[in-house]
Amino acid sequence: MEIKRLYYTLDQAADSLEKYNIEDLMHFIETDQIPAVIFCKGKKFAAVRKASDKIDWVAHGFCYYSGLLSVHKSWIKSLWEKGSIVLNKASYPLNRQNIQNWSKRYPYKHESLKVGFNAWHPLELHEIPPTELYLIPFAVEGVSIVGMIDKFAESISKPSGIMINGQPVSEPKKEIWKSELKERDRFAYSFIENGKFTIDDLRLTSEVVERLGVKKSSISVGGGDSKPSKVESELNSLPWNDSQKGGARINEPLERLFRYSPNQPAKNYWRLLREEYEQFDPDKVIEQVTNGEIHWYTRSDEPKVMAYKTFENKISNIKKFYRENRIEVDG
Repeated sequence: MEIKRLYYTLDQAADSLEKYNIEDLMHFIETDQIPAVIFCKGKKFAAVRKASDKIDWVAHGFCYYSGLLSVHKSWIKSLWEKGSIVLNKASYPLNRQNIQNWSKRYPYKHESLKVGFNAWHPLELHEIPPTELYLIPFAVEGVSIVGMIDKFAESISKPSGIMINGQPVSEPKKEIWKSELKERDRFAYSFIENGKFTIDDLRLTSEVVERLGVKKSSISVGGGDSKPSKVESELNSLPWNDSQKGGARINEPLERLFRYSPNQPAKNYWRLLREEYEQFDPDKVIEQVTNGEIHWYTRSDEPKVMAYKTFENKISNIKKFYRENRIEVDG
């Protein structure tokens, strides 16, 4: 049985590639030419998925996860610039089988306050489709914000003449005490314990390293020639997208999808995109694909949502363009 390396550190990747050194890899990541992922080891997460436009993330359980996380490129850039980040947004787990200690029990003391998600709906892990499962680093429940202010005020305030349980209440503390009942559920939550990652946690998947290797070996020496794979060749040829003259970024993965398997019904493309959208989206334009929506980012990192009907129209326009311009693609 062949055992395959799943990921590389930047040093390991540079050592395995003759053409590119670590400075090249750092440049490729910084300029979005290759995607980087984050490695985490034994961190606690809330398992969530997107529910609707009205309700953002719904949590279904919490777990421990060791493996790779596919995060949006803005987090990678921030990690690159600052050297560390505290991740508090949902990320896609690349190794679902590495989820352990799954629990549907609500993890916080205060049921009324949701942290990082908007609702709690416990489900079994196998009930959540793999393409819809995301992880948010588990937030550690802290002390009452009111309690912290209260303690600080106690040291600087003057007696007010009010007695509670035989103890004088100071003037600033009196106002805090009056609102304590309605504010006592406001707790401080910290993602630092489980959500902090450093530059040393950056990884490249084996697919990315192999793609760099294909580019290296495709340079002919002494008249040699090598043919790139279908997906790689299709990534570099997008005539419909080029004709749009600055059209939406989402056009690029959609045209790659069409060229991968031309002249399919829109529903087939949608199914393929839900299962394998990362294959057609090297620039990480798409955040996720749900039952009826594509969540994606513009060139200025503005989040957008595309409904299935719009997707269907885009596919129809791509087909029409290829047909009218007599462009043939091998299926």
